[in-house]
Formats: sequence, structure tokens, C-alpha cells
Amino acid sequence: LYASKIDPSMTILKAATATVASGELKRLGIDEGLTRAGFDQTTREALAALFGSNELYLFTPAYGAPELAGVALMPQANPVTDLTFPSYKMEVAISSQAVADSAAQQGQLQSAVYLLKARDRSGAGVENFSGGRVLVKLPYRGSAEGVEVDVIYSRDAGQSWQPVAAEDVVALVGASAESDGYVAFWVDHFSDYAVVERGTRATTPTPDLGTATVASSGGGGAQWLLGLISLLALRGPTRRHKAS
Repeated sequence: LYASKIDPSMTILKAATATVASGELKRLGIDEGLTRAGFDQTTREALAALFGSNELYLFTPAYGAPELAGVALMPQANPVTDLTFPSYKMEVAISSQAVADSAAQQGQLQSAVYLLKARDRSGAGVENFSGGRVLVKLPYRGSAEGVEVDVIYSRDAGQSWQPVAAEDVVALVGASAESDGYVAFWVDHFSDYAVVERGTRATTPTPDLGTATVASSGGGGAQWLLGLISLLALRGPTRRHKAS
């Protein structure tokens, strides 16, 4: 328990069922960090180009309920984030039932609803990242086939929801019998986040310049690499994420 920084007063049962996990960030090489975060090789290679350096910060829950497994928070490592993020404590929690019920009104939930937080040395919540961004990976239970998929967030405890901008959603891998699905996206703040499907059949989209088309994963789930490099420079209109 001490080695994993779990509260030593927490029993094994409580550690396995806790709905909140927190801890410090680790600074790692890009490939090692993305590997520990659970990305496949193809996605790792594409995502590495987005960080602008050969290192990143990583937090993944070391304990907690099964819903927390597969979540990863990855701030960029650069001179700006180096001044602040090493002192922050990351926190991933399963949101309240009321917030989850609110999120379910936005579409079919295909993940738990997560409350993400960063706290400074005083324990105060960090409202913004001083111009930096964090890559977030959340589990995704759907197949990503024939549906519209949105990552949504709420900054007011579920009173209202907004979709993460399409250009900030950089990877979507459907779940299959062989592997878990996930979605990865950039954020400039932490709040409540969830993944929903709208249930609308879509035709195959015409890819943007530099955008990878849908590729089949081992179990038939769809994998998207949504303009991983070109979208950093090109800011098109927000659109839903569709798979066919």
C-alpha cells in the first residue's frame, strides 16, 4: 500500500471499491507514458506528434472501482507546465448519481461519468491550466459503429452539458471481445465528463486533409485517429463524431 501511495488505513476491500482515486503525476518519455496509459501502438505513434516534446506527465488511478481503470490524465510537458503540474495532485472520481442521471439525458451513456480535478499544494482546486492542455483518456463501452459519439462535459454539476469540440477529440477506439474501447481528447479545464452515443446511423464521412479514415480493430470495433496532426493547426466548425 505504501509503495502505491494508497492510504495505509484503507483496507484492500475499500481500495478495490473506492469511487475516488488521487495521486501525483509522473514525468515519462512519450512512448512509455502512452504505453502505460493503455494506447495501442498505432495510436501511440499518432498521439506522440501532438505533444511537442519527447516527454509528458501521466496520472492513472492505482486503485479504486473497476470504472476507474482505463482513465488516464496526460498534461503536456513544457516550460509552462513544468512550473505548476509537478506540484498538483490529480483526482479522478465517479460523479454523483444526480450528475450521471443528467448526463444520461444527453444520449446513451457509454462510459461512467467522471469528475476530474487537480489540486494545488494547499488543496485548492485548479480552475485552469495557465494555457496548457491535458490529454484525457476515458473508457468507452460502445462499438463506435453506426452511431454518433460525443464526449460531453458539465462545469455546473450537471445543470448543463456541452460537447468537447470535435477537433479536440483525437482518438476513438470501439470496444471488442479482445480489447477495451476508449476515447482520448484534449481539455483546458477539469469538470464532469462522459461519453454518449446519439444512436444515429451515419454515412462514411469524407475525410479532411490529413485525416485518417476508419480502420477496423481486432474485434471489429472502429478506430478513429481524427486528424491528429493537421487539426492542431486547422480549426474547423464543431461537428459530431460519426462512425459507420
